[in-house]
Amino acid sequence: MGDDQLNANLRLLKQHRPQLLPAIEPYLQADPPGVLTQRHDGRFNLRCRLPGGALLDVHPAHDPAAAGAEFVALTEEKEGQFIFFLGFGLGYEAKAVCDRCSRLNQIIVIDNDARFFVQAMRYLDLASVITNPKVHLYIGVTLEDLEDIVLRLDRWHLLHAAPYLLVQQNVVQCDPSFFHAAAERLNQLVSAQRLQAQGTMDNARLFLTNMFRNLAAMAQGLPLEQLNDYARGKPAILVCAGPSLKKNLHLLKQQEHRAVIIVVDTAVPQVVAAGVRPHFVVALDHRQRNADYFSGQWEALQHAALIYLSLTTALIPKQFLGDQYFALDEAPTSREIFAPMLAHSQTIPSIFSVSHLGFLAAHRMGCDPIIFIGQDLSFEGEIDPAKVEEKYKIPVPGITKKTVYTTAEMRAAIERFESQMQHLPGTFIDATEGGVRLRHTRVMPLAQAMAAFCTEDIALPPRPRNREVPRTVDRCRTHLDRMQPKLGQIAAECRFINQTAAWAYEHLTGLANRARRDGARQIEMDDDLVRAVNAVRQRHFALAGKDESNPLNVFGHVLDGYLAQTRLAAHREILRWKKRQTDTGAGEGVAGLLGELFSHKIQSAGMLEAADWFKATIATARKRLAYLGQEQALIESSAPAHLVEIGEVFLQSFDLEAARTCFAKAVTENPRNAAAHFGLGCVYLKAHDSLQAMRHFDHAAALDASMAAAIAPLINTCSQTFIEAARDRIRRKRAGARRYLSAILPNFPHYEEASALLASLDNH
Repeated sequence: MGDDQLNANLRLLKQHRPQLLPAIEPYLQADPPGVLTQRHDGRFNLRCRLPGGALLDVHPAHDPAAAGAEFVALTEEKEGQFIFFLGFGLGYEAKAVCDRCSRLNQIIVIDNDARFFVQAMRYLDLASVITNPKVHLYIGVTLEDLEDIVLRLDRWHLLHAAPYLLVQQNVVQCDPSFFHAAAERLNQLVSAQRLQAQGTMDNARLFLTNMFRNLAAMAQGLPLEQLNDYARGKPAILVCAGPSLKKNLHLLKQQEHRAVIIVVDTAVPQVVAAGVRPHFVVALDHRQRNADYFSGQWEALQHAALIYLSLTTALIPKQFLGDQYFALDEAPTSREIFAPMLAHSQTIPSIFSVSHLGFLAAHRMGCDPIIFIGQDLSFEGEIDPAKVEEKYKIPVPGITKKTVYTTAEMRAAIERFESQMQHLPGTFIDATEGGVRLRHTRVMPLAQAMAAFCTEDIALPPRPRNREVPRTVDRCRTHLDRMQPKLGQIAAECRFINQTAAWAYEHLTGLANRARRDGARQIEMDDDLVRAVNAVRQRHFALAGKDESNPLNVFGHVLDGYLAQTRLAAHREILRWKKRQTDTGAGEGVAGLLGELFSHKIQSAGMLEAADWFKATIATARKRLAYLGQEQALIESSAPAHLVEIGEVFLQSFDLEAARTCFAKAVTENPRNAAAHFGLGCVYLKAHDSLQAMRHFDHAAALDASMAAAIAPLINTCSQTFIEAARDRIRRKRAGARRYLSAILPNFPHYEEASALLASLDNH
């Protein structure tokens, strides 16, 4: 029997999980890990001998299959649950879950010993486990493999599921050091991944918007890979903005010719004020306020080069005067849409901080050693309750103290740094003189590190520049042209899904009401309803599934990203709605199907809206590329009627100076041009010149009363942006918070919150 069952499972494994064969093949003819016993009910159990000689039942339950079914009863209540099976054993629980529980989103099975999986294949029919696409089998893995396993999890599902670990306690005793370390590591990795996924989902719309705004700048610049080996063997000093930076800032001036100076955006004001000329500046943040760090520093940085992630706020690459190098992340949007346009082949792995991007850039340039300063990744001194909520005060090992405290976000960055340093060649020096103790680094004061590694002047070659901008622009425009028909197809599919789901929903509701009225215990679904439900399911999956070879599917992922925040809220509402339907007596099956159709209606309507946004965004990006290199001539030669239209393209692309020139010329030629005044108001609003913004908004509203409705939300957005930036300055104890708040108040006298913040500064 064992051989027959093993061969049947092997056939399925070769068809569905061929990647597992190398891990299990050495054990197919080997002795089992213990004695296999058969219970009175025909179920098998494995009894192993531990190193000390004690016997261990892998499944101590009298009936392991029944125990697995009991476990399913617990998990079935949890919609969209993730389960990590840590230790496969004979797999009764995993098999029971696959056989009986359809609500689970993902099942991740992890075991370092392939022998247990082989024994299960001999005596259990594992077809429901091996062929189930929701099940991920990782057999024969090491602790180092765990990060890659977690990174492969679908972020969307990870967010609205609640992952938890099922640890096979008896199997753990076979290798306690592995399983205990694996459980702790998985908890950390899943927490970090959920944290980043939440940030990605919350800001996905702005990420996509920034990427298109940056397209013209990226077409003129070069991908980061063009700097590979640029500074091979040269020392690099990565300057971060932690509290300890002030201890070392005075030493940087001496190292401009003896090390590659790389400065993260938040440290720019301090570095420039100290008179240091960096070689590279790194930017990552998607928020407009991050450009404040560069305010007034553009001239001082013109000899440096900018390295930025494609989703960075467009205000930075648009105004930066030096060479520029962009990086794309590993998201489908970057890989499938932007990489082909920009001839970009190397993506950046998932990162948590701007200093991480600077570190990866230094490593790609071949710098060795890489010396960190200001990389505290923790709080300085005693914890201030006003700084951070209690749940985020996470203790970690420190450099100068036994324990320092950090946040969940910073701990995720710490883990990513340590993971990459463990596997990357080179020497990493932590000269921070405070903060977190990073593993795989050598702790050394900056003066000592300079004396050891920065001993002579370095000669850097000329930085590479894009010599084929017209060719890159043509390629981008061609790819953008190809997107429009596909978006038309998506819009047509979304309309079909929406209309069909709406019809099926109403039809099923009518059948359910009729059955309830007649006292029927079952609902007979007619052929039209079955066909409609199947069509909705299949066509929606074609748009939002995981087949990345399907071009419509790729765009579906883009639209999903655009809608992520609203979809998360809608998903929670759908769960509440389904519960209400069940409670009213619709029956769990009917309520589930109604909820599915309700979800399809919401999602398809949202995707239709997102497709319209995507088409408009592509049209703007294409026009901006067409204007590239001839902005001034275009403005000078255009008739007044076209200046507002051209200015709008510049404004949407965040080319604020070009937009201002367009609108100002239109106002000069026609002072009563309300649209031009409105455009100028928007330009000054984005440039944080609130006084000028208000002046032009007032003009626009006086000339065209219909514009008042459009102006009011802009002013509210401006208010929130300023207040958020002011809070950030106060939280970071940045110089100029008082001056910043004082500048807001005269322009927005109704901002009581700004007044309160200013008063709080006066009281300290």
